[in-house]
Amino acid sequence: MYKKRKIVNLNLAKLAIIIINKDSAARCIAKSVRPLFLTLFITFCFFAPAAFARQPILEERETASAEGMQLYENRHYGFKISRPSGFEVDQKHGGAVSFVPRKSEIYRFIPSLTVTKFFVIKSMELNNIINSTEKKYSKLPFYRLNYISRGADTSEARICREFVDDVVMETVYEVSLYKKNGESLFEATWQAPKSQAMSQLAKKFEMMLSSFVITDQSFTTDEIAVSGSVNNPAELVSAALASINASKFLEALSALKRITALDANNLEAYVLTGKCYISLKDYKRASTAYKKLTELKPENLDFLNLYVDTLTLSKDYKKALAACKKALEINGPDQAAAMAYINLGNIFYGMGLLEEATNSYLEGITRHPNNAGLHNNAALIYTKRGDYASAISYYNKAIALEPEHRAAHLGIARIYFKQGNMTAAVFHYDKMAKLDPELEEPYTSLLKIYKKMNMPKNASDLLNELKLKNERLYKKVTADYK
Repeated sequence: MYKKRKIVNLNLAKLAIIIINKDSAARCIAKSVRPLFLTLFITFCFFAPAAFARQPILEERETASAEGMQLYENRHYGFKISRPSGFEVDQKHGGAVSFVPRKSEIYRFIPSLTVTKFFVIKSMELNNIINSTEKKYSKLPFYRLNYISRGADTSEARICREFVDDVVMETVYEVSLYKKNGESLFEATWQAPKSQAMSQLAKKFEMMLSSFVITDQSFTTDEIAVSGSVNNPAELVSAALASINASKFLEALSALKRITALDANNLEAYVLTGKCYISLKDYKRASTAYKKLTELKPENLDFLNLYVDTLTLSKDYKKALAACKKALEINGPDQAAAMAYINLGNIFYGMGLLEEATNSYLEGITRHPNNAGLHNNAALIYTKRGDYASAISYYNKAIALEPEHRAAHLGIARIYFKQGNMTAAVFHYDKMAKLDPELEEPYTSLLKIYKKMNMPKNASDLLNELKLKNERLYKKVTADYK
């Protein structure tokens, strides 16, 4: 029995890091259930000298014959590719689809070609994506970049790499074709043992790459393919959840489409559908899914809040206000009722009406005094209005109600830092560093404070601790600190 190959899954969707944030508390607020604003951080330049240890070697590729190829078309993802007759479709290697030889030789892992589709920001250049990808790949054991090849079209590139797979202890030879069209990024990658790099198998893989074509870029729910071995809603929900956890939202939508085809009133399917579309930044379709929930369960306040939130994200404030008015009239659990006031304030905040937003949060606090989110959002508005005393008061109330409220700790730390109250700022930044060890701001701010207060030992201890815990973040923080 052969070991299956370990798929190197460097999720390119994460290269377009989307941080949706309700109260400008950067990454920690992005984890909240109902975000408001969207930020993109792209910092790398592909041709920067420090990007690679050496210049990639440009190579010409031999054009292979396409005889005996069978066309495969995927309308769900929008692409076509031809495969040799000796290859079959395989669903176990990730991505949209994989192709493997029907009769595999004695390999430590099964050679395959996998096609994956990702969503990226439309203005993002392919060069920047490749640069970030290579930085991730360069951390693999015994990594080697053989070449990067680009034609006249800047939306297409081909890369050849080698690295050691630490599961099968085999040197992997990998060739990836990247094609970008608008917000869609396709990656067609084949992997084989290094010993097969110049074999007939490799030539067949190259023929497949040469045949890869993007077809329809307009994704609609009606075009989702209905395929797979599971046939009941419970199994499909499990499959959808697994895809969502792997950030494969189009695959999840395919399963969810099948659920609603079998059961048009399946509530869980619409909840997950909305979640997928939010992750894909398609807030209009998310609101359509949540609207269906409100039609099926008109008295469910949680569903109505979800609908209002996605309308706000879509900037459809007129509909959002109308739906929010209904939400405020429904009796529901205290948390859901408080969220209706949070949504109302968020709508006004999105419209730039700070006074109305403040009044909404304060009315919510009057009715639901134990909700930390309302206090936090009120503090944010007061911060925006320059009333730092009131902001500090409400942030402290939010922290008293929820001691690990990340947004409140970060928000109050920023105010204390701005006011020069370094002792208080250190306390809250240090708390944030423990609550969210992946967030850069607490570390950079603490280093600034230690430098300002002439406390080099504290700065050194902080950096040493960070290096042991998170070397990637340590390198970023030290680079920014210098």
